Amino acid sequence: MKHNLASEFVAVCLKQGADLNQLLWRAKAECTEEEFLWLRGAVGKIMGFAYCDIMNPLFKEFPDLEPDALKRPTPMPK
Repeated sequence: MKHNLASEFVAVCLKQGADLNQLLWRAKAECTEEEFLWLRGAVGKIMGFAYCDIMNPLFKEFPDLEPDALKRPTPMPK
């Protein structure tokens, strides 16, 4: 895959995650607890899939695309 296409996929996934997260905050205020828990679980699956199956492989191929906020801290030496 070319860098520019990978960059677009990452950008869309990040925006989708932010949009879904924002909707969840609204849902928490407007839905029943049961509805919210169902939505939270479904959104978690979507966001997890996007990260694990789309973004993470792209970050391995193009490390420069990974935002600092998503990078794991370097483990401390033992």
